[in-house]
Amino acid sequence: MEQSTSDESSRSQLPPVFLLKTPSTPRDLYEEYFRNNTFAIRQQQQTESSVDDDIADDDLEKVKYDPIFVPVLSHRFHPENSEIVKSYFMPTTAVNKGDGKPLNNAFLGQGKKYGGIIFTSQRAVEAMGHILEHEGIPTKITTSTSKDLILYTVGPATTRTLTPIRDKYLPFATIYGDEAGNGEDLAHLILEHYNSCYPSTAETHSQKPGLLFLVGEQRRDIIPKTLMSEDLDESQQINVDELVVYETTQMEGFETTLQDVVRKGEELVKDVRIPLWTVIFSPTGCNAVLRTLNILDENNNTINDSRRNCRIITIGPTTRDHLITKYSFEPDVVAQKPTPEGIGEGIREYLLAMKL
Repeated sequence: MEQSTSDESSRSQLPPVFLLKTPSTPRDLYEEYFRNNTFAIRQQQQTESSVDDDIADDDLEKVKYDPIFVPVLSHRFHPENSEIVKSYFMPTTAVNKGDGKPLNNAFLGQGKKYGGIIFTSQRAVEAMGHILEHEGIPTKITTSTSKDLILYTVGPATTRTLTPIRDKYLPFATIYGDEAGNGEDLAHLILEHYNSCYPSTAETHSQKPGLLFLVGEQRRDIIPKTLMSEDLDESQQINVDELVVYETTQMEGFETTLQDVVRKGEELVKDVRIPLWTVIFSPTGCNAVLRTLNILDENNNTINDSRRNCRIITIGPTTRDHLITKYSFEPDVVAQKPTPEGIGEGIREYLLAMKL
């Protein structure tokens, strides 16, 4: 117990990095990353070499950040559309009992409607897991269905969330897209991979099954547009049906909570070489973030933030574009990859490039 108290005390002295998300369970990779990695900053007394771009190791010291979660989004599964997903797994073709043949459904059998499911968010994966666990779909059916099912994911984090669900309920399904990183890259990967799984001829391309895209009500349309583009040869086009399986709103009390933790962080860290960081994962809540950091005035106009000591990094270009388009504000850093390592590298490069 004393050791735990000591650990908490030492953590409270570290500069914070605010992660605007709900921590993942049973383990959060962003938390693990910041617990186990350090970042280089310039020494308090700069040497002549440290003023130049070529910084010697002796001119640097290490700092760790304390990851603090500030949940910004509240999610609710969509019950009506969950029933629709369930119906896709249930039998649609009557067969003789005991003949050993699998029951046909939207994902299985001759003339099936879908050959795979697309996931671009962990919440969509969680919604799928909820449906498979709580909607009463027999294991025999999900197991049979998985034999010809492809599960497309947008990157490693989504894949990690999906894998245990696949292993438990859809054991024969193939997961593809771990290396994508964003929707546009995933769309091109799907075009190449899915069309290789269902090679078309002039006589058969119209029979190619489509893909089911499980989404929230706020999403980009890059994947459906790319897969169904009229610029593609008709034999290469892939029909995509989007289905909203979760709804997202801003967490009640989010802005007040963020204001409180930012104020405490600013009181803790007085060293100008060590900025605080706010990591934004989606456009939701951006207005509250910019107000809290005094980037927006009461009329939502961007104001001079040159003395701001809490920097902003976005998980990728979508949120960056939202900040620029809606608020004329460009974040300090945009992660090159939507991963803990991508966030860390962005912060690391920024700190080394800082002019004190």
